Amino acid sequence: MDKGQASNAWIYHVVMPLTALRFLSRLQAMEDWLSEWEIPYEVVPLHAGDTALLIRFPTEDFAHAFIAVEKEMAMAALPGLH
Repeated sequence: MDKGQASNAWIYHVVMPLTALRFLSRLQAMEDWLSEWEIPYEVVPLHAGDTALLIRFPTEDFAHAFIAVEKEMAMAALPGLH
């Protein structure tokens, strides 16, 4: 990838709140899912003290897939819905 492409490589992003229910276990499950599907991503802390992470992807499709699976995991984490 040349430098011109690199500047646009990670423009699709999802903000993931750190305060979400069962955040750490969901984060591990998301990392496992991303690895299984070989989806490239970068996790970027926003600012010191922020309560969210920025997860960046090279394509819009990857970002949309992450959002869909993360929503399913969020619903599964809610008490009483199992």
